[in-house]
Amino acid sequence: MELRQLTYFVSIAETRSFSRAAARCLVAQPALSQQIRRLEAELGVQLFVRTTRSVALTDAGEALLRNARRVLADVAHARAEVEAITGLVRGRLTIGAIQFVPRLDIPRLLAAFHARYPGVDVALRTADNERMLAAVRSGQLDVAFVSFRATRATLAEPAAPADLGRLGVLTEPLLAVVARDHRLAARACVGLAELAAEPFIELGPGSGLRDQSDHAFGAPGLERHVALEVAGLDDMLELAALGLGVALLPRSLLRARRGVAVRALPLEGEPAWRSVALVWREPEPVSPSARAFVADVRRALDR
Repeated sequence: MELRQLTYFVSIAETRSFSRAAARCLVAQPALSQQIRRLEAELGVQLFVRTTRSVALTDAGEALLRNARRVLADVAHARAEVEAITGLVRGRLTIGAIQFVPRLDIPRLLAAFHARYPGVDVALRTADNERMLAAVRSGQLDVAFVSFRATRATLAEPAAPADLGRLGVLTEPLLAVVARDHRLAARACVGLAELAAEPFIELGPGSGLRDQSDHAFGAPGLERHVALEVAGLDDMLELAALGLGVALLPRSLLRARRGVAVRALPLEGEPAWRSVALVWREPEPVSPSARAFVADVRRALDR
């Protein structure tokens, strides 16, 4: 089993295409197909189900994919560690991020990092919490900005995975957001029981904010009707401003979008809090570029 075979295999699994995988790996398709046949012959199993229109993983392929990604990530990190001995920081840094990271200007942070380490290729990925946490654990992401349920006092809630290292960015309350002409708009605060009677605007399942909102209502045994499910925080804000429903949104987002015509109401007792953190695989970021990026984020937060 060769590293290039695993590289070709992972590329096919991710693109679901031999031709696209060959283009990604900068190799001729017949050569790539030959290496996959050799890999299947060595393992004694079929890794892909091939049709004229699609390529799908077999059960054996699914099992190999998890391990192949881990092996390739470990090899990349080992190479980076060797390079670090000579004082070089180079390679590739893959960062995951939720849609809105408070306190940090991510584009400016990445620009400064790239200027300091021009040998590092940086990739920024946006996804929901569940997928990013899985990608950090498998080595597909070096680090990721994610959000967790929290209390005012601490980031170390059970919802935050103990197997990942983390650097806290911010802990903040969620606020109920309504249109300015909504029946609740004149209130100083509002309770969850009263909000549960309203149609809600939410992100899809798997997002940190959806988990936080579900938990806020589920803990006291309340149910709410999700009338609109959208892809972005700004969509939630705009739809709430149009009077199409209520949204629970982080305070930092509302401060950054002051021009939107909404009313933000504190929840009675402030029962819903969230924390944003940068996470990585323990015991420490596993590549020199990831360690350098975490140090940059720590300095930015200190400023």
